[in-house]
Amino acid sequence: MDNTLQWIAHIDSLLMKLNVACYVLRTLIPTMSQQILVTVYFSYFHSIMSYDTIFWGASPHSINIFIYYTKKKK
Repeated sequence: MDNTLQWIAHIDSLLMKLNVACYVLRTLIPTMSQQILVTVYFSYFHSIMSYDTIFWGASPHSINIFIYYTKKKK
């Protein structure tokens, strides 16, 4: 949160972390079992996505994360 009580910087940081998490998952897909991939997803991607959602989720800028998240789940 910045000095104007906006979550934009935090949400942008989350988007960068989610990009890295997606890259990790994409590189693991050919070499790992589905059970391991699910474990990696919940321990890495999902934990980043759900951290403090109750606070930043109401921000108008948060739609970027939710759009990104739904695109990557497909």
